[in-house]
Amino acid sequence: MKLRKPIIVTIVAAAILAAGIFIAYKTYENLFRQFQSLTVEIVNQSKLDIVKVETGLLSGTPAQPGESKHSFEQTIASGKKAKITPKLKFFGEGSIYMEFTDSSGKTTKKTVCSYTESASGYSTVTITDKQVTVEEHCI
Repeated sequence: MKLRKPIIVTIVAAAILAAGIFIAYKTYENLFRQFQSLTVEIVNQSKLDIVKVETGLLSGTPAQPGESKHSFEQTIASGKKAKITPKLKFFGEGSIYMEFTDSSGKTTKKTVCSYTESASGYSTVTITDKQVTVEEHCI
């Protein structure tokens, strides 16, 4: 009977610790996202489909030739969302753009990270019929 008490105490302590870690993660989830590889979420609220998306370096030195751009060729239908994790590698400081083409053929270019040293963090690009807004959290 003396062995059961330490086991129960250990299980309860582990459960409390796990719950605390989960609550901390959920509370500070956006803070943790800033240290992950860059993710761009595209929210298409326009009447047109997005047929092509390209992300790339606006400034900075690519680590290797061909690592300064990333293409996303899947269609993002009107009213839908997509998350892109561009594979961009560069040295030093830089900025990152996103260029998209809608189903009418119109191309729009926006900066999704105006300053980054490691292509990490996240940006949300919301596309409507009237405007394109970018909320960036890059480091």
